[in-house]
Amino acid sequence: MNSTVLKLIAMIIMVLDHIPNFYDGMPIYFHWIGRISAPIFVFCLVQGFIHTKNRKKYFIRLYILNVIMAIENYVLNLNYSFATILVLVFVILFLVDEIKLKKEKYKLHLVYFISWQLIINIILFSIQDIFEPSYDFMLMLAHISGSFIEIDLIVFFVALAIGFYCFKDSKVKIVACIVVVSLSILALINYSAINRVSYLLGNKASLIRNLLDVCFGIPVMIDRNIWYGFPQWMMIFSAIPIFLYNDKKGRGLKYLFYVFYPGHLIILHFLTI
Repeated sequence: MNSTVLKLIAMIIMVLDHIPNFYDGMPIYFHWIGRISAPIFVFCLVQGFIHTKNRKKYFIRLYILNVIMAIENYVLNLNYSFATILVLVFVILFLVDEIKLKKEKYKLHLVYFISWQLIINIILFSIQDIFEPSYDFMLMLAHISGSFIEIDLIVFFVALAIGFYCFKDSKVKIVACIVVVSLSILALINYSAINRVSYLLGNKASLIRNLLDVCFGIPVMIDRNIWYGFPQWMMIFSAIPIFLYNDKKGRGLKYLFYVFYPGHLIILHFLTI
């Protein structure tokens, strides 16, 4: 199974996942199946990062997609942050690659990244305090600026990407990475490990929960039912198609995803009007 086939599978599954967000009464198993798509896209991103001839152009394409999605979310009153996740994952991979190869400027670039996040978020919070814009407008600014704030599950997808990169030569280790991250979601979110630990900390519990939710994308105030509440752990089944990947590119279809992602959401939105 080459990377083109993987992307096509992930896109079809993503449509299934998004249909219930626009149409009531859709089967719950659409969301169950949909959990598989994000890890596949992250895996394909990592493969692209490793094999691309021009990482700068690759990043620019991802960032343009991110800006388009941020504006689309605001205009159509949607909330899809996956493009921002891909941008941030790419930046993290760039830093990990530099650290692994012990490049001279990795410390400087790491300082740039941390400073960027701090400055951007200070500016965003200042705008919110001074001008009191709508939540949707602030979310658009956060996504365009590449802020970690309010990005669901970002820490788990970053962990997945780092695992895919570091274990790129071992399918078994890649599968193990998917299993570990999926079970971590199950333990930390569905089985309330975060709430139980924070409860022991007394007055600091609320602060810790808000920090995890806002800054690291770990939701704590949700329905934790593993089937009907928060079934993100089901991304564990993405290990099957990823394991079948044959290290070949296929036809490529480089620009298909960049059109498909915003395009299918626009179509679904206007079909419901």
